[in-house]
Amino acid sequence: GAENGGLRNPDAAGTTGTTNANGDSGALSADSAFAAALGIGGAGTAATATSTTDALSAALPGMGGGTAVPALTPEQQTQLTSLQSHQRTINSKLSNLEVEAKRVDDLPHGHPDRSPSPPPIYDAMGKRKNTRAVRWRERYTNERQDILEQMMDLNPTMRPAGWKRRQRSRKIRIPIEEHPNYNFIGLIIGPRGKTQKELEARTGCKIAIRGKGSVKEGGGAARR
Repeated sequence: GAENGGLRNPDAAGTTGTTNANGDSGALSADSAFAAALGIGGAGTAATATSTTDALSAALPGMGGGTAVPALTPEQQTQLTSLQSHQRTINSKLSNLEVEAKRVDDLPHGHPDRSPSPPPIYDAMGKRKNTRAVRWRERYTNERQDILEQMMDLNPTMRPAGWKRRQRSRKIRIPIEEHPNYNFIGLIIGPRGKTQKELEARTGCKIAIRGKGSVKEGGGAARR
C-alpha cells in the first residue's frame, strides 16, 4: 500500500496530488493518514479532507493541524491494523446503537440475544439512567478511548498537545469481616506510611483506604 510519513495506508494506494483541509497541495495529508490509523474518515481525497479533519477533532479533542507519523515496525503495523479494525467495529456499533438497543429490548425475556438487565436506576425526574442504550454507549465509548490510548502508546507522536491519559479507579474490598483479627490496614500502610508510598511509586496509582477500620484509633482522622 501507499506510505505517508511511514504509515502504510492500504486504502490510499496511488493517491497523489490531493488537497488537505487547509488548501495545501501535496501527497496524502497527515490528518488523513492519522485518521486512517484511527479507523475514521475517508481515504484522504480532496472531497473528504474536511470531513476527515472534523472526524479527527471529534475523536481527539484538542487535535490540531497536521501530525507527522513516523515509520512503524512490521509488528507495530500489524497491531495498529488490528486496532483499526476494532475501532471501525465500535464506530459502527455506536452509529446504530439506539436502533439495536430497541431491537434487543423488544425481544421477549429469555431470548438468547437479550442479555439480562440490572435493576433500574432513576434520576430525580423519574427518567431511567441505566437503559440498555446508555450502558452500551458508555461501554463502547470507553473501549474506543482504550483503543486510541493504545494507538498513542504505539506512536507517541499521535498524542495531541495537552492530551492526558484517563484516570481510572478500582475498588478492592478488604475482607475484614472474614478475618477480623488480621491487621490489613497496618499491612497496607506500613510504618509511617512507608509501604503505601512504595506501592504508589511502584504502580503509579494513588491508594485511598475507606470504610470501617480506615480511621486511626483515637485519632478521629481518616488515613487517606
